[in-house]
Amino acid sequence: MPSMVVRQPDGLLAGFNSVVDDFSFYGATREEAIKFFVEHGELSWQDAEAKVERGLLDQDPWAPNGPPGSGHDRWDDCLGTIVFRHGEARLRERLALLGFPFYPVDGIIANRADPERDFDGNITPSPTL
Repeated sequence: MPSMVVRQPDGLLAGFNSVVDDFSFYGATREEAIKFFVEHGELSWQDAEAKVERGLLDQDPWAPNGPPGSGHDRWDDCLGTIVFRHGEARLRERLALLGFPFYPVDGIIANRADPERDFDGNITPSPTL
């Protein structure tokens, strides 16, 4: 399962699945996140610990030995992916479900929304001239 760990605004952890471009778990402690990856057969305990630590450090997932992020880089990137793939309505639905209905997303939406996609991520035909 291609996924990464992200720190939520409340400090708890979420797992973001890059196959479905959505969260696979949320509201987890460090230990719960490690257990999730071990139980789903993805990683050994040691590898799961390392994956969670990279999430806690907010490191760029494509540069796992890189410097720590700002603390919300991975989170914001996941939100941007949701809005791009599934639309603004799904993003706001997820934030409400996770307990962050007022998280500032206008900049994320402006940077990642694709006006040619509907809320289900389907490409809509452009009008012909």
